[in-house]
Amino acid sequence: MITIFHPDEPYIVICTSCFWSDQWDPLTYGQTYDFSRPFTDQFVELLHRVPLIGLINLNTEKSEYCHRIFSGRNNYLSFIAIFEPENLYYTYYTISCKDCVDVTNCQYCERCYELTDSERCYQCAFGNRIKNCRDSMFLEDCVGCSHCYRCKNLHQKSYCIENKQYSKEAYEAEIHTKHLDSIAALAQQQKMAQNFHLTLPHRAAVRINCEYATGANIYNCRESTNIFDFYESERMVHCAQGEVSHDCMDCFGFGKGEFCYESTSFMGGQLLRFCIDCTTGSDMLYSYSCFQNSEHCFGCVSLKRGSYCILNTQYTQEEYESLVPKIIAHMRYIGEWGSFFPPSLSPYGYNETEGATFSAVSEEQAARLGLRWRIPNTQHRIQQIASIPDRITDVVDTIVDTILHCAACGKQFKIILQELNFLRDLKVALPTCCPDCRHRTRMASRAPFQLWKRNCQKCSKEMDASYAPERPEIVYCENCYLASVY
Repeated sequence: MITIFHPDEPYIVICTSCFWSDQWDPLTYGQTYDFSRPFTDQFVELLHRVPLIGLINLNTEKSEYCHRIFSGRNNYLSFIAIFEPENLYYTYYTISCKDCVDVTNCQYCERCYELTDSERCYQCAFGNRIKNCRDSMFLEDCVGCSHCYRCKNLHQKSYCIENKQYSKEAYEAEIHTKHLDSIAALAQQQKMAQNFHLTLPHRAAVRINCEYATGANIYNCRESTNIFDFYESERMVHCAQGEVSHDCMDCFGFGKGEFCYESTSFMGGQLLRFCIDCTTGSDMLYSYSCFQNSEHCFGCVSLKRGSYCILNTQYTQEEYESLVPKIIAHMRYIGEWGSFFPPSLSPYGYNETEGATFSAVSEEQAARLGLRWRIPNTQHRIQQIASIPDRITDVVDTIVDTILHCAACGKQFKIILQELNFLRDLKVALPTCCPDCRHRTRMASRAPFQLWKRNCQKCSKEMDASYAPERPEIVYCENCYLASVY
């Protein structure tokens, strides 16, 4: 069984089919609240006793090593993909994407490679923040472009190289000279694209169709403060990576949330407070991995359709409503109430989580912050490592049976046949880094969940920007950026 829990962790883990079956009852593991002990200690005991779901994948087919894949098929090492994901490899946070490799935060894209924050693109590669583009490479902040190469801030253009217009014949002749089939040539083209993009202005922060909203990478949001990676939401405060929600604060990784606070990883929820993975829950407190419209629960684990439960023990409505205020008073007295679960409860090392991609810390810093850290096990690593052929045309099918060595972190990794065939069609060299490092590189290219005060480099107006003042990008305020683009 493949699971997100490390085998050394003291958890009972069951497969997805067993978890969703009605043959086991999580209430049989319940316990009575002990007012002489901290709530956290009692919750940990319950967490170690109740079976947990190994992976959250629903209605999937042939999607190995994936987590949070919904109604998809033929996916591999992909995470958070909804609305019929198909043939996705090494992707993160996608919506309705198909036949893509190494893409992050993308929607409705097909046959794309190494894209971030892109939407409705077809057969594009090495792009950032592009929309409705096709048959293009090395684009940044482009909309409606086709057959373009190494361009930035273009709208509705075709056959352009470095923002210069070419005829169809001249473009195709020039493109034939730009080889990406060797590792060295690809690295050179990537560096040239990066340098070219730095010569043109960057938007201070992506805020599209927003009203009275601060943050970055937000679309159709209003009356919100300090939100990031958000869509179609209102009255949100200090939230990130969500959509179609309202009146939430300090939440992460969710959708269709209402009046939620200090909660994470849920789709559909009302009045969730200090909860993890409580999808479609309502009026839940300090609970973990509860599903199927569980409601009015406190400190519960792995419930399905639970109601009026405390520490997985069933109560009547009257008993629940009488006991919960007493528990809250007890937690207030010992200083537990009002804070999220302590980081020591996490089953993962901080360096294993997405938190490390958003805010990297050293092992020493993690220790000072009380964060767990897991040292990779290298005991079973293979000593004889195959080398990666420089050109994609020199790669033979047997490479999928060999172990490769990541040039960045030293981790061992493999190439799968679907990935190899995709890169052959694209005529792009094989990656020299493992999927984790490639993902971290893409995340580093995105706007961080932070804003800085700086001045527009066109009009000197003070503004909030996704780019720290010491960074090399040319950053314009919204008015100056739009004037330079249109």
